[in-house]
Amino acid sequence: MAAVLFDTLKVVESLKSSGFSDEQARGLSEAFKTTQETSIEGLATKSGLEKVRLALKSDIETVKLELTAEIEKVRLELKAEIEKVNLELRAEIEKVNLELRAEIERSKSETLKWMFIFLAGQLVAIFAMLKAFLK
Repeated sequence: MAAVLFDTLKVVESLKSSGFSDEQARGLSEAFKTTQETSIEGLATKSGLEKVRLALKSDIETVKLELTAEIEKVRLELKAEIEKVNLELRAEIEKVNLELRAEIERSKSETLKWMFIFLAGQLVAIFAMLKAFLK
C-alpha cells in the first residue's frame, strides 16, 4: 500500500507558532499521524480491487462448474428414474392387457356356450312344433 507522507516536524512547528507548547504540538502531531495511517489502511487500491475481482471471477467459475456437474448428475438420475417408471408402467399395461384379453376370451366362450344352448333349445322347440303340426 502506498503510504501518504505526513511531515510531523512541519506540523509541530506550525502548532508551536500558533501558541501550543512543544509537548502539546508533538502529541497532537502524533495523533494526526496515527489517525491518517489508520484511515489509509482501510482504503482499497486498484491492484487490490483487481485481485479481489479475479478471485471472485475464479470462485464464480468454480461454482458454475460445480453446479453444471450437479445439474448433469441430477438430470441423469431423473432420466434413469423416468426410464424405470416407464418400464414399470409398460409392464403393468401389458399385464392389464393380458388380463383383458383373457376376460374377453372367457366372455366369448361363455357367449358361444349360451348361443349353442339357445340354438339347441330353439331347434328342439321347432322340431316339437313341426311334430305337433304334422300329426
